[in-house]
Amino acid sequence: MSSEGEDTDVESTLAPTYDQQDIITGLTDFYQFLSTLPYIEPAAILTPPSTGWPNITRENFSGLRKNDEVINLLKHLPYIDLSGHEYVIAPNTHPTDYRGERFQHNVTEESIGICLPLGDVEFPEWVISLTFGSRDGTYVMLDTTDGTVTEYNIQDENEEPQYEEDDPRSWRNQCEGETKSLAALLDDWKEKYYRLEWMGHDMNGWPTVMWADRGDDNYKEVKQMRKIIRKHGWPNSFNREACKQALIEWDQSR
Repeated sequence: MSSEGEDTDVESTLAPTYDQQDIITGLTDFYQFLSTLPYIEPAAILTPPSTGWPNITRENFSGLRKNDEVINLLKHLPYIDLSGHEYVIAPNTHPTDYRGERFQHNVTEESIGICLPLGDVEFPEWVISLTFGSRDGTYVMLDTTDGTVTEYNIQDENEEPQYEEDDPRSWRNQCEGETKSLAALLDDWKEKYYRLEWMGHDMNGWPTVMWADRGDDNYKEVKQMRKIIRKHGWPNSFNREACKQALIEWDQSR
């Protein structure tokens, strides 16, 4: 029979913890994985200088009302450059580029628009969005107190709040998504790409992640994309460049 003290030690061991390097490594690996698909170009994935992104400072980001832990994390994250293509990395969901043009000077909640979650939800100073998605996409909200993420969508409602109002985690009551580690979320997303449930592509010049359930209006197009990608060796002997060109030609012929 275990003692009360032993039970507490086990709970402490199993509790999620925040590690900045884990977040950086997780995003870096995921972005590099995306660059192997016939979609996001490797050159669009940017890694920070050794001292971090120069625009991301406590002073420049003071208008976001985030704590030093958040600012220091953002300063050292990799980013996907959205200046040439407004890439999406999940359905209707863009990666937030905090070193991009709109974050260069006097950053405020108003100046960056939809890069912060829409709606009336207040997120605390230790929580920051890694993605943005306007009405239909997902804001992946990272909690730097424990390293977990929770998906927020303005159109979803959580009908079963898990936290009391005075709990520091009560902001999660506004989120429909399950709270999990960033690694677990990105593994889920990778698996969707591996299984070709999600497929990134520039559709008529508009970056998108295609997906469909049987019976959806675009299900036929999704099946055609899967066929093209598999024809080019997915996943074990994949010819990225040939597949990308084939998808472009298919898109232009529709």
